Amino acid sequence: MKRVIWVLVFLCGCSSTPSDARFSPPDKSFKIYFPAKPAHESTKTDSSPVRTESHSFFVRRSDAQFMLNYLELIPAPGDLKATDALEATLAAAMQKNQGVGLTKQSSIIGGYPTMTVQMRCRNGAVLDGRFIYVSPRIYQVMVIHPADKEPAEMKRFFESFAVNE
Repeated sequence: MKRVIWVLVFLCGCSSTPSDARFSPPDKSFKIYFPAKPAHESTKTDSSPVRTESHSFFVRRSDAQFMLNYLELIPAPGDLKATDALEATLAAAMQKNQGVGLTKQSSIIGGYPTMTVQMRCRNGAVLDGRFIYVSPRIYQVMVIHPADKEPAEMKRFFESFAVNE
């Protein structure tokens, strides 16, 4: 009996608990897989007539950075087209990362207008991104990684994003 207990203690003590998890923000507006618990930063701007809130959730590792950013426009401009919002988001991402566009594809994913992109950043890294327009929010799901090595979790990260309705 003692031997069984020691084996159980050994197995339980040596097993690794997964550091990855489904993540949802406090408002439960979306869910996504991150390879570890994400950090969070937010900013608010109150410029008439539209107030903006931006949130960034991210995991930085030596081989990649996993990010989910969203910008919320309050109130949502009634005349804002999804294609214009996604194009402006791409332009801002390219400017911020001093990137050069490699690929861009527009589609509908989960019923929402989506733009899937890849760009080469000034430092030589690659940014793979998916921008999703869910009025009044624009979500940016992105991974920055070395050009010669995609992180194993990247596909799962992108495919796991879902808006909670």
